[in-house]
Amino acid sequence: MLSLASLTQTAVRLSGELDVATRASTRAILSMVDADVVVVDLTEVTFLDGGALGALVALKKRLRERGRLGIVKVVTPNPHFQHLFRVTGLTRLFDLHDSMPDAKAA
Repeated sequence: MLSLASLTQTAVRLSGELDVATRASTRAILSMVDADVVVVDLTEVTFLDGGALGALVALKKRLRERGRLGIVKVVTPNPHFQHLFRVTGLTRLFDLHDSMPDAKAA
């Protein structure tokens, strides 16, 4: 049985434009993450494309394959990004939060 005390957590803060030009570095950063619960802070992200969303999906999949819980919380106060997650159905995979304190408390 897994207890809350044994869960590992980490946070990743991304910034700038997450697009085709930054896709490789975004994937590389996310590939280093290995925890049960990951909070991805997109507060300072100014642009987000499908490749960035794919990198987040790949993160969740990789965590699960490593035997982690694979809980990924996404922090973005940007209403356009929140809408993007909703219309693509990614809110089924990720918990959306407006702020880091909200994500940590959830």
